Amino acid sequence: RDPDLGRFVARRALRIMPGLTATVVIAALVIGPLFTTLPLRDYFAAGNFTEYFWNLALAPAYHLPGVFEDGRATSGVNGTLWSLPIEIAMYALMLVYGRAQSRFCRRVLLPLALAGGLFGSFWFIIVSPAQVEPVIWWNSVPFGLRFAGAFAFGVAVNLWALERFLSMQASVLAFMALGLLTPYPDVTESLSLVVLPYAVLSFGLSRTPLLGWSGRYADLSFGVYLWGCPIQQIVISAFGPTMHPLLLLGTSLPLTLAAAYVSWHMIESPALRWKPGRASPVAQPFLAR
Repeated sequence: RDPDLGRFVARRALRIMPGLTATVVIAALVIGPLFTTLPLRDYFAAGNFTEYFWNLALAPAYHLPGVFEDGRATSGVNGTLWSLPIEIAMYALMLVYGRAQSRFCRRVLLPLALAGGLFGSFWFIIVSPAQVEPVIWWNSVPFGLRFAGAFAFGVAVNLWALERFLSMQASVLAFMALGLLTPYPDVTESLSLVVLPYAVLSFGLSRTPLLGWSGRYADLSFGVYLWGCPIQQIVISAFGPTMHPLLLLGTSLPLTLAAAYVSWHMIESPALRWKPGRASPVAQPFLAR
């Protein structure tokens, strides 16, 4: 599966970087000047204006000078970008794993990686939370381990063809069980390390008539990820930080889907034509975000 894995990693890089670049540049040069409370000369001269472009090096920077600082919960322009360093690290590790040809690497190392990620998450989050968390690549190690375990869970489902064991009904029952266990937060936190990735994969791989059309004309997933937070911040600026959550959802969701549609057709899909191999640029359901 190494050629497929190499094409997948290349596909992710070709999709992430052009879309990310467009989001960062538009935020810094369009959204920022429109919504900053500072004079434009001060805005462009401020240090965190140039620091915002570190997002292009996958070093998360969230704030632009004087932007969205009106009493809302956070002034971050795009708070979702924290996950990209962890995601890229996981793709790099997966590529290294895919290069391994021995059965030992494929049948032993992946289970160990899955078990290690889950155990590390359990230990650092539940058993012994660190007072000062070690940081690698702009993310705390315990925080990253939590998502590394979920990523390894998804890789295991894909490589070992375990999709038949995924069930939306089982996911609902698992969440109901977590609800009953809320008086025991350590137990619910521990179980969520497995329940959450299981439920996400069950939903993402389900084939329902209601959602079956969603990826036919465009893959909006990455565009929604990139543009959801900035558009919500813009909507809050228009209606005020005390706006009702349902109003925020109803207003920002169609705008986000529209931005994701434009991002797919004008940026992401054209970039995917550069990838190696002959695979279609239409996203494969399991390997898509």
